[in-house]
Amino acid sequence: MWKIIHYHAQLVILGLAPQDEGAQVLSRIKGGGLLAQLRGRKVRQLAISDVPGDRAELIGSGPLVPVADLAAELRSLDLPACLRSWVDKGLSDATLPLNGPQVELVLSSAQDAVAAAARA
Repeated sequence: MWKIIHYHAQLVILGLAPQDEGAQVLSRIKGGGLLAQLRGRKVRQLAISDVPGDRAELIGSGPLVPVADLAAELRSLDLPACLRSWVDKGLSDATLPLNGPQVELVLSSAQDAVAAAARA
């Protein structure tokens, strides 16, 4: 548990959001992992975004869209050996598949979500 807390602290210090980039490389679902498990099936993603810029690869930690530069970014970090091996084991260069998902933003910002809730 302390190793995970230490890893989280390192990502915060380095300016990486642990719930986004850090979680993506350590998860089999996030960072495009879910898309990989679907093995080429056609996918449509309906998304509610509170992410600045509405980047699909960051909404919900990107289960259907990998972050293109995540591998290089994480390889550049000075991680302790116990975490380096964990990251290297789960890390693969993210490339967008040819049959990537169609992403449709249902709501595109926290402000829109609040306005929609007020109208409901």
